[in-house]
Amino acid sequence: MKSGTRVAILVRGEPNVVCVFQGEHLEHLFLSLQQLEGSRVKEEINLSNFGVGKEYRGQLEEECSRIATLISKELKKMM
Repeated sequence: MKSGTRVAILVRGEPNVVCVFQGEHLEHLFLSLQQLEGSRVKEEINLSNFGVGKEYRGQLEEECSRIATLISKELKKMM
């Protein structure tokens, strides 16, 4: 994958988490699809696992899932 390629990964849960990676680095994090929809970043996404750009299946899905789990745990602690 080229270093400038942007990959968006959606992890459905509470909350929904969208990770946007540039290459293998996390570039943006959204806590809903609506936040992504309102962002100019959406126009720069090349690959995703939810219909934006070409279909993506790979290791970044696992990484975003790990991030989503950590965020969910922290949010539960705050409640």
